[in-house]
Amino acid sequence: MKENLKFLSSAILLIVLASCAKKEYSIDFYATNDVHGSYFSQPYSNGGKPQTSLSNVSSFIKEMRATEDAQVVLLDIGDNLQGDNAAYYFNYKDTSSAKHLFSRIMEYMKYDAVVVGNHDIETGHKVYDKIAGEMSVPYLAANAINTETLKPYFKPYTVIRRGGAKIAVIGMGNPNIHKWLAPSIWSGMKFIPIYNIADSVVASVKRIEKPDLTVLAIHSGIGPKDRYDVENSALYLASNVRGIDAVFAAHDHRNFVGKVWNGEDSVIVVEAGSKCRSLAKVNISFKKKWGKVQEKSISGRLFDMRDVASDAEYDEHFETDFQRVKEFTNVKVGYLTSGIDFSKSLNGMSDYMNLIHVVQLVSSGADISISAPLSTHGIIKNGDIVYKDLFDFYRYENQLYVITMTGHEIKDYLEASYDAWVNKKGASFNYDSAAGLIYTVSRSAGKGNRVKILSLASGKPLDMNSKYTVAMTSYRASGAGDLLSAAGISDTDVEHRLINIYPEIRELIYQYLLKTQTVDPSSIAKDKKLGHWKFVK
Repeated sequence: MKENLKFLSSAILLIVLASCAKKEYSIDFYATNDVHGSYFSQPYSNGGKPQTSLSNVSSFIKEMRATEDAQVVLLDIGDNLQGDNAAYYFNYKDTSSAKHLFSRIMEYMKYDAVVVGNHDIETGHKVYDKIAGEMSVPYLAANAINTETLKPYFKPYTVIRRGGAKIAVIGMGNPNIHKWLAPSIWSGMKFIPIYNIADSVVASVKRIEKPDLTVLAIHSGIGPKDRYDVENSALYLASNVRGIDAVFAAHDHRNFVGKVWNGEDSVIVVEAGSKCRSLAKVNISFKKKWGKVQEKSISGRLFDMRDVASDAEYDEHFETDFQRVKEFTNVKVGYLTSGIDFSKSLNGMSDYMNLIHVVQLVSSGADISISAPLSTHGIIKNGDIVYKDLFDFYRYENQLYVITMTGHEIKDYLEASYDAWVNKKGASFNYDSAAGLIYTVSRSAGKGNRVKILSLASGKPLDMNSKYTVAMTSYRASGAGDLLSAAGISDTDVEHRLINIYPEIRELIYQYLLKTQTVDPSSIAKDKKLGHWKFVK
């Protein structure tokens, strides 16, 4: 009996001593963001150059996982389903596969979680609902709320275990989606500003799951540290939300690694550019005693994927998918008589913008077309136009909207656009010009007095009080760029002004090319529907 008691006492002592000892942990987080359809490194055309892709990332991650004692967590922070031929093909053309190519890639690479980006939502319910339903990897967006159930539309967070450590990853989408996309695309959802719910979500997850580490994975840009920016909020959240160890950012395509103090702890913020050119890493090492995290050390860095070879096994695994995309994207759709230089679109009327405006006017029958250059670098050479070239002509899956605007509103709209343009404020994809009008833009005039509208393209005067039909992108009609608001038109007003909605503008360009076959930029420039505009002193 005494021997048994002595043995029992010794066993209890060993257990106590073991619990008193500090256990050491080291977790390596890796994150991609804004992949934008870069699934393949191989070029789609002969003579094309290889690009960085998830194949390079796969090669790197396999090597890291093979490292002795490695505890790897792999995350993606959103915007995967738009931006490349491969994404477009499997979104809309080859929909018969049991699983979308992206779902299969995420599973093949053993991602631990994926965040829903705004361009993922842009693909429409059929695409992102399919991904959410079929992909075994958690698809996260805690701030996308189902308007019927009032619960998250996607999974809000996931719990990951690595080497005995318990890790909570909370995902958030960009809450500005309602300003960029047509309501039909995100019907059944509302998007809550991240800061409005971050504290409560973090507190709830920590209370329920009791994780050792908690990270925010947000499809939101870096932004300012001292002011909440709805679109770009990573630094602000890191500075103000208690109980988190790291923030993985996305959306603004920046390469960033930095730490901030939030009054309670040091929080690291990382973002890895776009299109798999970089891969973000955060290492969090810590010790636990009596169940509490102690002596935590956090570091971060970016790896250049251009220095990493693509993964031969990955390429072989998805070879059939690549060949399908390659065949699709090299189908001839038209002929270009002379090259188009995208950079000229920033200096006035250009062959590039003339084509976009003509397509919008012809497709919709609107009085006026408004659009901005989505590409400002590069050239499309004369010769055959194949389908993949359409992604150079038009990068995004924006639909074409037609709304009504008065002459006065059109004038105010253009004043706001050219004020930004002349002063080089903001992104060039907000530098809208108009077709269907004859006007000049003074570079030296003051704000609100730059645009002088001489007439409609027909020669008739523009009546400031009359209503006109205006074709513009769904992105702009949803309020993006704040140009409609500068004209005094709110998001609610647009709903009452809407005349028609047409398919994606890239699809309209495709249909235009199929019909005309030959595109002659010099002939398009003479089309009277365009009108004319130019910069003056």
